[in-house]
Amino acid sequence: NIWLQKLYEDKEKWALAYGRQYFCADMINTQRAESMHATLNKCLYSCSTIFRFMKLYEVFVDGLRQSELQEDVKGFNTRAVNLGMKMLIRAGDLYTSVAFEWLKKEVIEVMNCNIEVDMQELDMHKYH
Repeated sequence: NIWLQKLYEDKEKWALAYGRQYFCADMINTQRAESMHATLNKCLYSCSTIFRFMKLYEVFVDGLRQSELQEDVKGFNTRAVNLGMKMLIRAGDLYTSVAFEWLKKEVIEVMNCNIEVDMQELDMHKYH
């Protein structure tokens, strides 16, 4: 396969940057590498040829894409509970369901915080 041979020859150009175009929230490089390793182990076998690997990898990636599309459809067709706050109403329209749930949790924590004055001197107040 000429394309595969050319790709292998140019591996220095793409190998280090592989996967950097993807957003992995709160994932450090080690976690991302371990995740990718676990993913590739599903389609790599020691006796596999490169051709067999490419076929298995294509099937695997197609499955990932299908799962992502299903999550997108689910996210766009699910109405978020917004607690009647204008900010959360707007966020429910913009964010995915996972991101919205995270934001909602943060907003609830902020709204439920207890602010008390520790010390009051002239024009200065210290809170905890």
